Amino acid sequence: MSLKEEWLQKAKEIQEKNDKIMARIPEEYRHYVQHLSRASKVAKKVVQLDKELEEAGYFTTDNGTYLNVTNAYLTVAGKNAMLTDWVEEKDYRFSIENEIITLKEKFFIKTVIKITNEKGEEIRRATSTVPVNIGGTGVDRTNPYENAETSAVGRALTFLGMGRQLGEIASYEEVVEADRLSEEQEAAEPEGFIIDSFDFKDETKKAGKIRLVGTNGEIQELFGWGKVFQEFVDKARAGSRVKIKTELFRTQAQQEAQKLVDYEIVA
Repeated sequence: MSLKEEWLQKAKEIQEKNDKIMARIPEEYRHYVQHLSRASKVAKKVVQLDKELEEAGYFTTDNGTYLNVTNAYLTVAGKNAMLTDWVEEKDYRFSIENEIITLKEKFFIKTVIKITNEKGEEIRRATSTVPVNIGGTGVDRTNPYENAETSAVGRALTFLGMGRQLGEIASYEEVVEADRLSEEQEAAEPEGFIIDSFDFKDETKKAGKIRLVGTNGEIQELFGWGKVFQEFVDKARAGSRVKIKTELFRTQAQQEAQKLVDYEIVA
């Protein structure tokens, strides 16, 4: 299977998964479902895409190649509505208790949800503990305790079985916050690759391989030849940080590889 076929199959599987999830959600709760789109990096290099891949959700930026992945999540309000309807149907009662606790000098919100029958006997209980991100950004800057409480309640509701059709413990609100924190972390990381070494075909240095190291230590190798490669060799050095754009090609052994087609020296 070629790289293109693998990527198209991946996009198809994600769409089929979402369709099955929505089919399992009862009609009366579907308005509580939120679809969250996130960019999933599939290659650290900029890969040339054709129309079919672009229509499947693939796109490129200066930092690499991505797939736009859309997943369905239930809001905390939706999970709470499910629980409310379920206890009313069974003639049960439920309570939600939140408290601030301290563990190793850090604050957490502990949520306990109890369900009792018509006799007042406890028949179910779920507990969830979520850290309070004091001094954070976004929602955490102004309402860190309320934000943690929402996440804790959502998780406890899931532990009781509310929203289990989606196969996710986290609620929509928690995933949005996690993505925001992840984006901040990525923004703080240096861009591009570090050039580790060059491996020239011969002493003319008109063609060869470039060995790159990513921010996570991953090794990448790509081929180069022609005008762009020669300019790159003249300007870049081992240890330079660069952003690159590549395109797929097949070697003489019919193996897929990446060719350098453009670059930017960052530092």
